[in-house]
Amino acid sequence: MLNIDNNTKHIFVNLPFILLSKILKELDDDLDIICFSLVCKRWFDHRNSYLSFNCDYFNKSSKDKLQQQLIDNSKFFKLKSYVDIFQSSLDHLPNCLITLPKNDYPFSFPSKTMYTIYNHQHLESVKQHKSVRLLCDYQLPDDIDRLPLNVKEIMSHFFINPSILPLGLKRLDLNMIYNFEGNLDLNVALLPRSLKVLKLSEKYTYFNSNIAIEMLPPKLLEIKFVLFENSQPDNIAQLPTNLKIAEISLCWLKNIKHLKSIHTLKLHTDITEEGDDVLNLDTKDIPRGVTHLTIISNSRYQAISEETLPANLKYLKLIGHFQLQKDSFTVLSRSITIDLSCAKFKATIMHIPSVNNTLSFPDNVVNLSLKCEYHPFELLSLPNKLEYLDLGGAYGTVIRLPQTIKTLRLSNSRLELKKESIPASLETIDFKYHCKHESTSPYFKIVTSNTTGTANDTQQ
Repeated sequence: MLNIDNNTKHIFVNLPFILLSKILKELDDDLDIICFSLVCKRWFDHRNSYLSFNCDYFNKSSKDKLQQQLIDNSKFFKLKSYVDIFQSSLDHLPNCLITLPKNDYPFSFPSKTMYTIYNHQHLESVKQHKSVRLLCDYQLPDDIDRLPLNVKEIMSHFFINPSILPLGLKRLDLNMIYNFEGNLDLNVALLPRSLKVLKLSEKYTYFNSNIAIEMLPPKLLEIKFVLFENSQPDNIAQLPTNLKIAEISLCWLKNIKHLKSIHTLKLHTDITEEGDDVLNLDTKDIPRGVTHLTIISNSRYQAISEETLPANLKYLKLIGHFQLQKDSFTVLSRSITIDLSCAKFKATIMHIPSVNNTLSFPDNVVNLSLKCEYHPFELLSLPNKLEYLDLGGAYGTVIRLPQTIKTLRLSNSRLELKKESIPASLETIDFKYHCKHESTSPYFKIVTSNTTGTANDTQQ
């Protein structure tokens, strides 16, 4: 039988402390938390019942050092009344901690099974962990014969000799952003056979493109070959058959032509060539199973015609310079998301106010993000089944919107939205400032029959 005299965990007796604890969870700064507990004597006297500190920013070494200071009653720790609470907060930290540098690395936050360290100096301290993610912002020393077996993922801004990689490695990401004279020969035969993700990209350093494709690890599920030497690989062998995600230069397209497992493809169409002429993008070698396609053209305008795009796409994003035709997207037959927010278009499409230049979208487009550059709304021919619409740099008066739209994003201060043009299906209007052409925080005019209101980018 429950002892009703023991009120330590009784929810009604402790309800004030439960509420105070939930309020404190909304405060990020420990100084604010301390000030909160000093509001009145009762809150201070019962601080152990509801108060805890945010210790998520401590890594393992700083946590251990601080705990030792608390035990030793260090003179550097002045909050004597909060020592026990701080100790309790540290004790509740999980064993898995993450230390992040200032650089943005392309990975998600680790699960409890993955321990992340920054640079090789910390390898000795994580011997007891089964899975370690290693982030390298420095060149590894030459005296390393082989990295420990518990290193499962490596992201590095410097080249790493495959001969020192651990045999159980699952992910290798070499993002070569630092200058290195000469070309690098990557002996893929030395890569661990356990690799599932391999990413090679460069800025100043050039990998030799004649990679022995047939020697790549057979279990690869994701690959990235973005090579800034626009040379044609001599080898036409196919990449590993289980590949699902690929980011490659255009010259590698024939090496995935017959792969049925690829569903996501990011294609870099030009690397170093520059010029004013328009190139006809040849995409006949895109695998039929690709449903998510991103095309990147940084230097040259690529012509996108009806014949360019695979018909079964579910997602299409264009980044960079393109030339579109009126019917560029009409071939798309499935429910699809089209993202043009990062695209720049050549000639007259979506730019010159002429009915003949209207860009058509098929009715099966469900989500549409338009380019950030200025374009008149009157030239838009919007599909009838849209659920999400980002008008990008559209300007002018919004006369009519599809009656199926649920989310509308606005980012141009030169756009006027009338009440009668807002469909009944609309659930969210997102005022977002992202267009580089806006020099100040944008304001949007929403016109009703009685009033005219404005909303800036902080309102949603």
